[in-house]
Amino acid sequence: MDGILCGFAQKEITPLGDGIFLDGYGHRMSPAEGVSDPLYVKAAVFGRKEEAEGEAETARQAACQFAIVVLDVCGFHEPIYELLADYVEAMTGLEPGQVAICATHTHAAPACGVLDGLPINWDYWGYAAETAGRTILEAMGKMEPCSCYGAVSDREFVPAHNRRDRPFIDRRMKALVFTGLDGRVRGILASASCHPVIQTSLELSADYPRVLTRRAMEEYGVPCIFLQGRCGDINPSVPEGMGIQEAIERVGSELAEGILSAVDKGAGKGEVPSSIDNCYWKVRIPMKVAPQPEEARRSFEGKLKEYLAQPWSLEKHYAFREAEWHRKRYRSSRCGEDFGLWVPIQMLDMGHRQVFLFLPFEILTSTGNKAEEILGRFGYEEGNIFVVGYANCVNGYLAPREEFAVGGYEVTGAAHWYGLPECSEETEKAVLEAVEQMAGEMLGRKT
Repeated sequence: MDGILCGFAQKEITPLGDGIFLDGYGHRMSPAEGVSDPLYVKAAVFGRKEEAEGEAETARQAACQFAIVVLDVCGFHEPIYELLADYVEAMTGLEPGQVAICATHTHAAPACGVLDGLPINWDYWGYAAETAGRTILEAMGKMEPCSCYGAVSDREFVPAHNRRDRPFIDRRMKALVFTGLDGRVRGILASASCHPVIQTSLELSADYPRVLTRRAMEEYGVPCIFLQGRCGDINPSVPEGMGIQEAIERVGSELAEGILSAVDKGAGKGEVPSSIDNCYWKVRIPMKVAPQPEEARRSFEGKLKEYLAQPWSLEKHYAFREAEWHRKRYRSSRCGEDFGLWVPIQMLDMGHRQVFLFLPFEILTSTGNKAEEILGRFGYEEGNIFVVGYANCVNGYLAPREEFAVGGYEVTGAAHWYGLPECSEETEKAVLEAVEQMAGEMLGRKT
């Protein structure tokens, strides 16, 4: 049978030692105090039918063309992304352009550089990178011809709500089901859009996606790889007074039941993708223009004054984070540094039916909708379009132009916690223009 090969695997990456700080919440000032549930790294690999000669492992690596790797972490700033990508390349032979390294965005996983200034346990990230490489190699060893079928669940992800009280929300749950020649499910790629922020204690946790991981293994015995979508402004609604563990199970069950119902609808259907294609660009993204040094100095001195006036408290911690952002901005303005960012944007096409867009930001709903509309104009259908955030590093929130009039944390404040420049009204436009150009380039290679 013509077409591509697919393979899936997952391994645990729960930290083995103590001294792990958790990322995602600014109020945490002490290390994790235990483990609520395991963290995993999962991999899906896609490649040509094996034609290479020699040792079996070498042949599999030569056949593999692309890997999607998802870790149960909050994200990763550029140095950690580079560590992950370099280990994966050295262990598997896959270059950065051939691997999408993504995060589920749980706020109860080891510090990863998303919140600037948290202590990072680099030994942990070496262990996570090694395990990611081994997971890809295991998935390569399982590659076989698979048909795939994209389905939008008949159910909506009811707990999702727009925390900014804006009229944008995406409650769809999508599944891409991969089935072997014997009709059995081999792996699942699933997508939804909602922050995993229920686990607010100091325990490590994959948050509500853990239920999907567990249920997929119980019902199908295969990894279900969760791709976090346009959740930058979407939080789960939890009944008042409900405990953390009960809330995680309730929200996670909503996710699992919606995704697995789509899997049931798609299992045994579809066709073997005839080809895969991908693009990986480093794109310069304009950010808010740097202030003049004198203006930056006044801003820093004002924030420093607020910090010095605070007694030792959580409020002083918050004031310090704000003062640090303004101090660094002042230093950058004195050095004449450019406040633009170079970011990776990546796309994967499977037989010009399924398309994955990997963006290195926290994506708000309206941005994800715009990206999906662009891809729809290139012939992709709704159920086969996957817009994925927290991919190949996280460069803060990508603030849409229409949100600037509203302002708030996602538009300005979050950048200060991330230690990044603020978005300008041109930032999102530059990203979407790159998406359109990439899609056009891939379509041009098929005609």
